[in-house]
Amino acid sequence: MPFESARAHLDTSDREHLDSLLDQWASAGGVAAQAAENLHAEHGCTTEILTNYLRALAAARASLAIAPPGPGPAPAFKAIGSPFVLAGYVATPWTGLVFGRAILLEKYARYLSRTLDGNLSSLKCVDDAETVRETLRALQDVNEADTPRAYAVYFKAMRLTSLGKDAVFATFAKLVASSESPWPDPRPGADKVRNSLALGADPPGKDYILFAYRLPTDTLPKVPTTASPGWTYQQWYRPNAAAAAELHGWTAPPDSRDHPCPEIVHSEIDGNSLVFPIHLALA
Repeated sequence: MPFESARAHLDTSDREHLDSLLDQWASAGGVAAQAAENLHAEHGCTTEILTNYLRALAAARASLAIAPPGPGPAPAFKAIGSPFVLAGYVATPWTGLVFGRAILLEKYARYLSRTLDGNLSSLKCVDDAETVRETLRALQDVNEADTPRAYAVYFKAMRLTSLGKDAVFATFAKLVASSESPWPDPRPGADKVRNSLALGADPPGKDYILFAYRLPTDTLPKVPTTASPGWTYQQWYRPNAAAAAELHGWTAPPDSRDHPCPEIVHSEIDGNSLVFPIHLALA
């Protein structure tokens, strides 16, 4: 197993420190226990890279420990894992596909309203988040060429707005034509999206905006590593045991009635490569 191979490359002191940390996580339950389990199942990168990550975790065991009065391991985990977030195998077979990203509609409306407000000289729009949300509802399934002039500014703003922060997870339709959308027709409802994409940190009963996009030529899709989802999302993340062969991850639906979806991770990008129209998944 990659974990055992990587662990074997550590010196005795680092192995002891790592084992002590992961034992503590496992006994703590919750997010920590799942983080320890995920790390043991890491398959998304080379042994050398994983060895370096394990060594960094062992060296930072004090800041990662779950014990008062410290702030807990979440901020330290994120900081230590930052070089490891996009260190997975390059997902070469999928570079030309159309990827899909689901974001809570109310969250994206806040992002877009800031874009509109922060680019007044070029966009000349002062719509607040609530107005943005309702306008996005009106624009679902509308081709850009058919958009009323008053709404054209929204397409410009979407191209300027980030599709995520830090490591961005995306899904795709596997083994299909490169032009195929990742979103099936008819469109899934919000509960289906939340569960199948393992978005368990999002509150239930909320609408999602569904984006389709291509990656810029200088942005590579990567196999997710255990650092990619951060600390909180460890609860809804499982490493793909066949990652080295399949070159992608799988989502881990909280409800077993839903099938997992293939997923990759990439660096933060704006919406310049969006494929319109947008779609909504309604609660």
